[in-house]
Amino acid sequence: MSCENLPELLIEKLSLGQNLLEKLHNLSHINGVNKLKRKINQELNFLKKKKFNNTIRIENIQCTNLNHFVAVVDTLNRTPNCVEVDKTFGFNDRKLSVDIVSHNGFIWIKVIARNSKSLLQAVEGDTSYGTKSIVDHADDFLECAKLYPVCFQNPKVIFHFSQGITPELLNVLQTTEITVTTNENFVDIIEKLQLNKPINQEIYVNNFCNLATKKLNLDVSSMIAYVSNLTNGYCNYIYKEALLTQQAQWEAERPVKPILDKLFNGRQLLCCETALNDFKSIIETVGGETEKCRAKELIDRLCVLSSDVVETAIEKHDIKLGGKIKKRSLLVFEFGNQIQSVTVTANEGFVRSVKQQGVEYAVFIHESRALTEQKEKTATKRI
Repeated sequence: MSCENLPELLIEKLSLGQNLLEKLHNLSHINGVNKLKRKINQELNFLKKKKFNNTIRIENIQCTNLNHFVAVVDTLNRTPNCVEVDKTFGFNDRKLSVDIVSHNGFIWIKVIARNSKSLLQAVEGDTSYGTKSIVDHADDFLECAKLYPVCFQNPKVIFHFSQGITPELLNVLQTTEITVTTNENFVDIIEKLQLNKPINQEIYVNNFCNLATKKLNLDVSSMIAYVSNLTNGYCNYIYKEALLTQQAQWEAERPVKPILDKLFNGRQLLCCETALNDFKSIIETVGGETEKCRAKELIDRLCVLSSDVVETAIEKHDIKLGGKIKKRSLLVFEFGNQIQSVTVTANEGFVRSVKQQGVEYAVFIHESRALTEQKEKTATKRI
């Protein structure tokens, strides 16, 4: 890189940065993309200021972070189901930044644009004192991932080498649990990792056949939906209540019971005493006779456990109650967390609200369905 063609190199870098911003334009819906745009703009503004003041130096071109951002954006465009970019995780009283988080947190990707020969030299000790090697970074990522399990599984950590990797460095990293990718094998490896992707509300039930957990924690809303007349062949009504009529239309278009049956198949169904008692109370109050019979059949399938152990766990989260966050819901979801089970629920409002307070639960969210049998007496049958 010669100083003689510095103006040309500067124009090239500025064009490169602008191109990156254009590539990110259609990805603004992904969390963190706007933050990445700001970082790119900071680099561009720095170079533009140097150009304006005529103080640009060859080191400014050599050390710009734009090269790293190019690798991140290229990798981002090849990553399916991306949920976050430049995500920061707390780790041992400091912060660790993950370039790309995909598959609802199950896959972490660190993009490495540096020459792998220099990285190998650092591993071998040929570097300044105190500088971390790529193996040190690998250890940090793996330890940090253990603090943020998804559906009780540690995220899979990928180190993606956009400039390729030497066999020697690859051999070193293969002694760790890091998954190493290059541009040539990235897509194939991501597809293989998807076979173990966790359950979540954005993915349809057909993808849950390989779900590792064999336990499901049922929320009150799920038990109600399962036994409702609405989901058991009686959705051809127009009710006096607009909400019930809307749910009947949804059920005709998107039946909930087949989804839950497929989800429940081969898995142990659990609930806590609090959820069961509330479910029984609701059934006795507003349930019809057929719905009560279905409720009894469902209860006979359930393994009911005490929820006493959950109180202490709730306190450690320091979640503020109010709005969509009720004490009962918090107890039910934390119960599922304590027994390492996915919670099946229609209470999406709760899930989103606690997430805003920094708490995420392993959940399967389905559409809400109410008990309707008694309401059929005053409803009109849809022809």
